Amino acid sequence: MSFLVFLLGLLALLFILGFLSVRYEKSVHPVKLTGPLAAPSEWLPEAMDRAARGGIIGWAPHIEAVLDPDGEVVGLRCELRSTEGDTILVDVPAFPAGDYTDSPMVAEIVIGSYTVSSVRGAEWFGTPAAHVTRRWRRVRRVLKRHARRSIQAG
Repeated sequence: MSFLVFLLGLLALLFILGFLSVRYEKSVHPVKLTGPLAAPSEWLPEAMDRAARGGIIGWAPHIEAVLDPDGEVVGLRCELRSTEGDTILVDVPAFPAGDYTDSPMVAEIVIGSYTVSSVRGAEWFGTPAAHVTRRWRRVRRVLKRHARRSIQAG
């Protein structure tokens, strides 16, 4: 009986330590959009749908407009949510269609993911899971591709 109590106590301790070692982290990554670009409202919904496709872990896109106090659109906020609890936020400023070769527009991609912390600080601890970094790279690629392609098609 005492062995069973010891085993349950050990499992409870391991569960608590595991819970304390996992944390939710955010990291911000700017993406420069250069060249002739269309307005983001034209290409961003399709780009986020494209970025959410594929993979074993499901990703769902959600897009909303960011308004200033006067009610004017100042940007678009897109969010990809995974079935694992990870998020990738994309903030794109509202800008008119035009050539942005000399002054690129900067979109921000914010990765929010659960990571395992470490007392020693080993390299692989504190970094997002591989499926999150792969999806972030895909979002970055799709944003640049759709921003350029939409002005060429129009």
